[in-house]
Amino acid sequence: MKGTVSLLALLLCLSETWVQGESKGVVRDSDGGDIGKGEVQLERRSIEEAIDRSTSNLVTTVPPDIWAELLQLRDMVVEQRVELRILDSGLKETESQVDKHKIELVLTRNDVEELEMTNAVLDSRLKSSENQVAKLTRQNADQVLDLFNMKAELQLHQNKLAHLERENADQALELLDLRYGLETSEGDIQFHNNSINNLKKENGVQDNELHGLTVNQNTMKSQLEELQRDNTKVAFHAALTNSGDVGPYSEDRILKFSKVLTNVGNRYSPVTGYFEAPVRGVYYVRFTVCGPNFKDNMGVKLHKDDVVILWN
Repeated sequence: MKGTVSLLALLLCLSETWVQGESKGVVRDSDGGDIGKGEVQLERRSIEEAIDRSTSNLVTTVPPDIWAELLQLRDMVVEQRVELRILDSGLKETESQVDKHKIELVLTRNDVEELEMTNAVLDSRLKSSENQVAKLTRQNADQVLDLFNMKAELQLHQNKLAHLERENADQALELLDLRYGLETSEGDIQFHNNSINNLKKENGVQDNELHGLTVNQNTMKSQLEELQRDNTKVAFHAALTNSGDVGPYSEDRILKFSKVLTNVGNRYSPVTGYFEAPVRGVYYVRFTVCGPNFKDNMGVKLHKDDVVILWN
């Protein structure tokens, strides 16, 4: 029994020594890497041999069934050590991958920041390009409208030009017709010229006769006017009004002497205030006006047609 306890203590000590060696990094290859599967098997055999040597003196003292259990326990310890070593190697590899992923993550973040900055610059350029495109679109629309207006004006001018060309062609035809008519009527013109000359001669004779008739007519007119002066009598006497004062006025007006006392020949009109001379001769006109006070100016004019005869 004492031998069994010492064997278990030896196994535990060997397991602890292997764990410490793993934690201190002593189980490494010559390049500093992890030990491969072949080295694990070698180590397993070395541990088994060490345990066998340490327990060789117990073979005769330990019962066979306990010895078999010790062997199973040894195998379990070896398997656990191997599994622990594999787990430790996987953990280290995972840590290495984590560090690698951290570095990649930092690089990715830097790349993302650079991409964001680049995206911001591209976005700004895109907005500027969109503004330029919108401006160019508006300018293009204005140019299209101007071009449409120019085309309309050009079409209008072309229509006017075609109309003028047609009118010019028509005028050319008319000019040809006129030339033809002029050529054909030259003989008629010569004939008319001869007729005109003959008429002028006859007209000269008639002018002499007309001059004699005009002299006789003037003589007869003078005699008629003289007879009219002898036979025509005109005279009128009129007062201004019975309605009270007249004026004042701010502009010239015709004074209508509406109260007619005498109107021989009926040549004075109280409605218009005009006297019409029926015949040539000398007429005597007299009128009297007065104002109620001297506060305002007062003036009268005598007109013959549109000419002022006197002004008081």
